[in-house]
Amino acid sequence: MEAIKTLYFSLWASILDFPVPVRVIIILGVMFTLIWRLRKPWIYLMAKGIRGFLLLIYLILNRWILPRLIKQVSVQSFWCLRLQKLSNLISGCFEKMVLRLDLIDVYAFKGRKRYLVVSYILCVLIVISPHALADDINDEYRDLLGKGSDLYLKLEEFLAGNAHDYAPLLGKNSASVEAPEIKEIWLTLSKQGRGGANIRESASMDGKILKVVRGEDRILFLNQIETYNHMDWVMVRTSDGINGWISKKLVEGLPE
Repeated sequence: MEAIKTLYFSLWASILDFPVPVRVIIILGVMFTLIWRLRKPWIYLMAKGIRGFLLLIYLILNRWILPRLIKQVSVQSFWCLRLQKLSNLISGCFEKMVLRLDLIDVYAFKGRKRYLVVSYILCVLIVISPHALADDINDEYRDLLGKGSDLYLKLEEFLAGNAHDYAPLLGKNSASVEAPEIKEIWLTLSKQGRGGANIRESASMDGKILKVVRGEDRILFLNQIETYNHMDWVMVRTSDGINGWISKKLVEGLPE
């Protein structure tokens, strides 16, 4: 079990190195393929569950409640005839519903792949369009169009878990590749940030403020940039050793 867990997270670690549009195509492709392959048992179990529920309702009404009501009224009375008609109506409805559930099984096993393909393409376009058209989308509609992308990123975060703690499955063997020399990159504050820029605990405007830098303060770039809610964040370290995130627009000197 531990081997399967390691393989799963190491594969995720490899995927997370890809750009967002590529990840979307891969992950949604796998999900829609699983939906297509597992649609038969899913719909079969759903039909069986509904059929069992309907049978329970039928037995309660037609085998327990109505017979007791009929016994309490006169055989030739108006209410007795009505109750018998109601019993026959319930029996007929039950038979029709069971027949419809059988047809659901048939159509589920036939399936039409083109509907799933069209749904997959639409989902991919909804998720990647805010990234592909980031510079062209009006700010008024950025949040609205970005809801699909945000939802996907939350799904990805849930599925990936702690994949960052694992070595990528498809990465190169570190023993066979010489480690490149790491050059420190010190950033300065932009004109907008010199009046005071917040270093936050997380890459979000909701992140806790760890320190405020201003003026000619220099901060070390830690080679990590993330995008949250269509805003770029840079991971940095202050001169007194505090690691945190700062808005990209507040710093200068980032590598191209």
